[in-house]
Amino acid sequence: MKIRSYLLLLVFLLLYSCTDTSIGEQADYFPNADGNWWEYQYSDSLTVRLEFSGIETIGITEVQKLIRNDEGEIDMDYLSKNETEIILYTSSHSWTAFTLVRLPLLEGNSWEAFRFVIMGDTTTIIAYLKEKHSVSVPAGEFADCYPIYYENQTYGEPVIIYFAPDVGPVRFEYSTGRVEVLKDYEVE
Repeated sequence: MKIRSYLLLLVFLLLYSCTDTSIGEQADYFPNADGNWWEYQYSDSLTVRLEFSGIETIGITEVQKLIRNDEGEIDMDYLSKNETEIILYTSSHSWTAFTLVRLPLLEGNSWEAFRFVIMGDTTTIIAYLKEKHSVSVPAGEFADCYPIYYENQTYGEPVIIYFAPDVGPVRFEYSTGRVEVLKDYEVE
């Protein structure tokens, strides 16, 4: 009887000591400290800059201002982040929540990122993670980047954002063919 109890205990310990604990210790794939900024190049001379700048409240949700400066054209969106997701509130859709990332990041995960109705037609955007790999951009070579595909279920053309650990987004690929690559950044 004691031997069987010890065997069960041993099997239990082996099973649970071999599980992947790195999920709880996963790197930050979108560092959101106030003042963090990223500059992306999308042609020989054109750039766009993202920067966190202050805290505000939308409804009852505390959010960070995310300023996008595309060659002087300024847009302001908002971002909230918790243990399970990163939500983007965008002015282009009346501050509707867009689930940018589901946490923890695990290859193969998918989620409904956004759903909106225009003139009676519903459009859904599904996000899914593909295998992480290295991405080379002017700011450097970044290992273990997760590409997240945001696919419009009506049109099927995905937008892809590559997130690097402890850096954030390093590459954007839009369905229009525009590509933005990280040129410089400062994150805490």
